[in-house]
Amino acid sequence: MEPRTLEELYRRYAGELYLYAYSLCQNEAQAQDLTAEAFCRALLALDGADAGWRSWLATRGAQLRA
Repeated sequence: MEPRTLEELYRRYAGELYLYAYSLCQNEAQAQDLTAEAFCRALLALDGADAGWRSWLATRGAQLRA
């Protein structure tokens, strides 16, 4: 995945994912960690496809909390 693509996707979805993670754990630091971890896993797992990012990240965030 191109670094610019990941940066673009981070800018587009990080805020929303953070809010979702926060709604799950009610803890700012943990929500930040979950958001960062979801993006790290995305970097390793996805191969440049933009389609489905929003739901994929939300799923990762929920799984990380579990």
